[in-house]
Amino acid sequence: MDFVIGIDGGGTRTRAWLTSLDGRVVSRGEAGGSNVHQKGVEASCRMLVEAVAMARTRASRSGVQLNARPRAVFAGVAGAGAVRDQRALEAALAPALLCHQENCTVDHDLRIALAGGLGGAPGLVIVAGTGSACYGRVSEGLSWKAGGWGPAVDDLGSGYWLGVESMRAVVQAADGRRMPTPLSDAVLTALGATTPREMIDRFRDATRSGMDRAVASALAPTVIGAAESGDHAALEILRRGAEALAAMATAVVERLAVDAPRLEQGVTAGGLLETEGFYFRLVREAVGRVLPGFALSAVRLPPVAGAVLLALEQALGALPAAVTENVAAAASGAAEPA
Repeated sequence: MDFVIGIDGGGTRTRAWLTSLDGRVVSRGEAGGSNVHQKGVEASCRMLVEAVAMARTRASRSGVQLNARPRAVFAGVAGAGAVRDQRALEAALAPALLCHQENCTVDHDLRIALAGGLGGAPGLVIVAGTGSACYGRVSEGLSWKAGGWGPAVDDLGSGYWLGVESMRAVVQAADGRRMPTPLSDAVLTALGATTPREMIDRFRDATRSGMDRAVASALAPTVIGAAESGDHAALEILRRGAEALAAMATAVVERLAVDAPRLEQGVTAGGLLETEGFYFRLVREAVGRVLPGFALSAVRLPPVAGAVLLALEQALGALPAAVTENVAAAASGAAEPA
């Protein structure tokens, strides 16, 4: 069977889908995170290959006979915003997957999130997961990105940022700089700590072991839950995060409007914004205040499905509607492969 490979190389998880040329997903695989900035090219490539290997093994066990070479591979990899990283990953990934070099493409993960959200139509994607960024695309060669500079200086509105801000609120309430709220107890409980000092010690230990991003990001649902319950400290954090994400969207829209018609639609993606929940609504309101009339919705297809669509375009050119519908059916769970 001729097939293509779509890969979503995230910061904490890598997902691969193997898809027939009519868009039917025949197998899926997973591996650990593959952010190229965090892991380097060699380790990142290893996770990408591991996810595909799992999918191929599952396909074989279910009786699916795949050709040795995929027709095309498209991988969206966290941290792969620089062309040098993209080319280095392509050079390592193509031979490992037995793919012809010219048919193996690596881009940043925002590209596949946008492809899954708008199916190639002009627009932007606001991503808030462990990190954050906004990416807009009008056509080939005309795109812009705001944010995504990493947790040390950026990633505003992300899960990591929400977690750090919640811990900051805890220590400020503890020393009298702000009024205490139930958020403090919720954060301490989530971290298994009983005092702010113990909380700091636990986060310092996580930082030493390289788990600080995961630990801080895991606090984001606690912050959102507290805000939904009316905690004013948590709500203030979420509102600042939403405004930061809206500022990214504004930067992208204004920059692309210099050379093309003004973008009027966008989607959200990432663990915090993949559904139209409480934080999404705050982000949509913030975007509406700075970009009146802009249409923002949660992403319709996951980023890995966007990678599959881009791989299929690479193999086939313009995609028939039936192919896109088959990919969407797999993404919605209507068609569950191995």
